[in-house]
Amino acid sequence: MSQTVLTHMIAFLLLASSCRIGVHPAEAFSSNTCSSSVRPNLHLIRYRGDHQPDDTGAVFTKRKGLFSTKHMGFNAYLRRKQQQQVRQSTLGRILWKWTQFRQFLRRLIHRTTVYVLELENNKYYVGSTTNPKRRFREHFENPRGGSRWTRIYRPISVEAQIRRVPHRFLVGVEAQVTAEYMLKYGINSVRGAYFTHPRNYTLDDISILTGFLGHYGNLDFKMLEKKLQVTLPPPSPAAIRRSVQRQQTSLPLTSNNLLESQLAEVRNAKRQTHKSRRYPKRSSEPSTRKNDVCYNCGQVGHWANECPSRSNYRSSPVTTNSDEMFLDNSI
Repeated sequence: MSQTVLTHMIAFLLLASSCRIGVHPAEAFSSNTCSSSVRPNLHLIRYRGDHQPDDTGAVFTKRKGLFSTKHMGFNAYLRRKQQQQVRQSTLGRILWKWTQFRQFLRRLIHRTTVYVLELENNKYYVGSTTNPKRRFREHFENPRGGSRWTRIYRPISVEAQIRRVPHRFLVGVEAQVTAEYMLKYGINSVRGAYFTHPRNYTLDDISILTGFLGHYGNLDFKMLEKKLQVTLPPPSPAAIRRSVQRQQTSLPLTSNNLLESQLAEVRNAKRQTHKSRRYPKRSSEPSTRKNDVCYNCGQVGHWANECPSRSNYRSSPVTTNSDEMFLDNSI
């Protein structure tokens, strides 16, 4: 009897030497480390909230005596804390990568917003942006931000928004919205697309306005031009002076003869330069000017820089029969 008890005690001590704190009893036989505390492989009575079957190293029991305690090893606590840190860092990396992926998709798709702002004095502004919140803050809150048109006429509200416009359609959509608002509220009351200058558009801009509004508004060009001639204001005296000066400094291509004369002048100038390089003391031949037409007075035999009526230089450009036929057909 005593030998049997002694044998059981030796077996129990050997089993206890193979146990360590923080390891589940089922893993005690596979562990090679030893510790000072003893936790035999006993059946655990499970109650609600008092048993944790995970690998956190904590086991709650309701046994009386030595085993009604909470067993948690320091190594298991460190392992649990390490897992939480890994989870948090992994979540942070995932969120960061997701943000980068969204930015990549935004750059790839070019989700641009075309917006219309209602301004003071019944004015409107059409613009586009990839970040509407930031752009609206620049328009509404920053007195020096936005565009020149919104700095002159302060914004009141956002009239309309067209979101998620692809980049390849952005110019067309913005121009079409600008044309619609110009036809509805007036040309000098709307700015956007190609027309962002704050100055008033006049009859000098009728050609470009007719092409722009006729194309994006799908209108008849002749009827539109007649309406614009009535609605657009006349140019200012300063603009008239600038246009006259521009006409005087440019060549009036009003006929085929004048175009040929200009080309002949360029050709003869090249020939003269070439001869002056080879023969610097020799002047140009006067025979090259016999068939050329002066685009100042229309006579043959001299150029405009040697025209006798130099005081009336380009005051009355020459029109030929071909020009009159072209004007009649265009009307």
